[in-house]
Amino acid sequence: MIRALFASGAVLSFAAPALAERLLCMGISPGFLMVADGAATTFDYLGDGSFALDPPLPQRIEGWHATSLMAAQGGIPVLVEERACRAAGVDLPIRIELGITTSRGLEPFVGCCLRSSG
Repeated sequence: MIRALFASGAVLSFAAPALAERLLCMGISPGFLMVADGAATTFDYLGDGSFALDPPLPQRIEGWHATSLMAAQGGIPVLVEERACRAAGVDLPIRIELGITTSRGLEPFVGCCLRSSG
């Protein structure tokens, strides 16, 4: 069978396994880090330690995506947009805004993100 396929000139191609795509976000007002890889979303505010947000953000965001994630402290509204965003002197393609409850009430945490494979 295999010999017949090669003899007929048929070309077999095998798809390479897809690399996991991550959404890497850096907070600019105030500082935070967030990583979403489709299986998990972790959030770290000012280096106080990272914690998981549930459910994870999707790996692909096209246009915009609004959701509410859960953390031990309660619900966190999230808006992710494919929109230019400037952080640390670099223009990134995605803007994120999270509503985080602080001692002053619900505050917007704004950041910029990029997609990374691997």
